[in-house]
Amino acid sequence: MFNNETSLEVNDYLDLYILARNLGDNDWQQDMITRLQRHISNRSLILHTLWREYKKVDEEIHELYSQLPKQTSSKELKEKILNLKKRKFDISNKIQMEERRSAKDANS
Repeated sequence: MFNNETSLEVNDYLDLYILARNLGDNDWQQDMITRLQRHISNRSLILHTLWREYKKVDEEIHELYSQLPKQTSSKELKEKILNLKKRKFDISNKIQMEERRSAKDANS
């Protein structure tokens, strides 16, 4: 994810597109449009994947909570729940970061 193409932001692609247009380079213009579309699509895919992972972790937590009254060794279950909650928190932070990036790109 840290190659040259994905390290560019939307504004960078737009600047390069305008430069290509001003130079009359139609191939370069089309390339910038394609790269920009791919960049936006990748962002959407990242967010979709993070939300799916978040929901999966949430379901696992609910499943473990439902097992708590049935289990005699609830210490192990509580530890699993705690680890899943930490994972859920990390995913939530990643989602917020991606949503902020997307909003920043949309406002630019």
